[in-house]
Amino acid sequence: MNKNILSVGITILLLCITVAPLSESKVIEKSDLPILNGNILYVGGSGEGNYTSIQDAIDNATSGDTVLVFDDSSPYYEHIFIDKSINLIGEKRRSTIIDGSVSGVVVSITADRVTISRFTIQNGGFEYYGGMKVRSNHSIISENNIISNNRSGLVLYNSNGNTISSNTIKSNQWSGIILGSSSGNIISDNIIISNDNKGVTLHSSNNNTIAGNIVSKNEWGINLGGYSKNNTVSGNIVMLNEYGIRLYQSNNNTISKNSIRWNMYGLSLLYSYSTKIMHNNFIRNILQACFDYYLPDGNSTNCWNGNFWNRPRILPKPILGSIYVSPGWRYDPYIEFDRSPALIPNRIGE
Repeated sequence: MNKNILSVGITILLLCITVAPLSESKVIEKSDLPILNGNILYVGGSGEGNYTSIQDAIDNATSGDTVLVFDDSSPYYEHIFIDKSINLIGEKRRSTIIDGSVSGVVVSITADRVTISRFTIQNGGFEYYGGMKVRSNHSIISENNIISNNRSGLVLYNSNGNTISSNTIKSNQWSGIILGSSSGNIISDNIIISNDNKGVTLHSSNNNTIAGNIVSKNEWGINLGGYSKNNTVSGNIVMLNEYGIRLYQSNNNTISKNSIRWNMYGLSLLYSYSTKIMHNNFIRNILQACFDYYLPDGNSTNCWNGNFWNRPRILPKPILGSIYVSPGWRYDPYIEFDRSPALIPNRIGE
């Protein structure tokens, strides 16, 4: 089959709504896709003028162009640097592989409004970043990239308004997704599994949305840390982690409509208060929920409402924890209540 004919088909596909199961492809709304009004540069395959290196094609592209990578020459043993607003699209996510040869960062993005999709990104170095390092705004990392076997899968710093959706991020030696000093990002509909430390972790990051993900078999599933505020964690399936959802020194966040099951600790709030915990399902966690914090103004407790606690409950559900009170930072046991627990499991993802 002529590869240039195939590229036309992929371009048309990018302009339409894509529908498939999560394991293969997710729904990408047309409004989320870039307007393909530039040139298309081809990498791999046998077409006349096709590049043999992804980086060479990127270097010769201009903003608005699309670099379309065929899987004929895969794996591509490269370290990719994207410093212009382009679309980087692989032919098939499982067979279009960018391999870092266990060194450095496999893909670095420093330009705004970049789209990258349909790749396997693997074997970054043992540096903190490893797989993908992003310092970008309003970019899209989506449609079933497989990011695996790196130090960390995907790291965003000082990055705002990005969409990370419908990827599989697994088996990285540290964390799956890290957000640092980043706001207004959407992390949705990803499979984040079997990362050695954290599945998704935030620090000093506000107003982000973590929704509709499957987060499983990590040490910590979802972690909001380091003074992260006004984030929403909603509609996720969080299971088989040591800590399902953990908040550390992070206030005014919302945890709602998540299925939190079969973790050692379902939800842990450490030095975190003014959190809304609503309409979640806590099922068969060894410890369903706990908290340990101080009250800076004496009136900043958490709000628990409408959660399902492993069985139908008519009476309020007590949540045991502790607080530190001044003077002397005295440690005192403390109880909060879900005063309207759910009688049946909440419907998740709506």
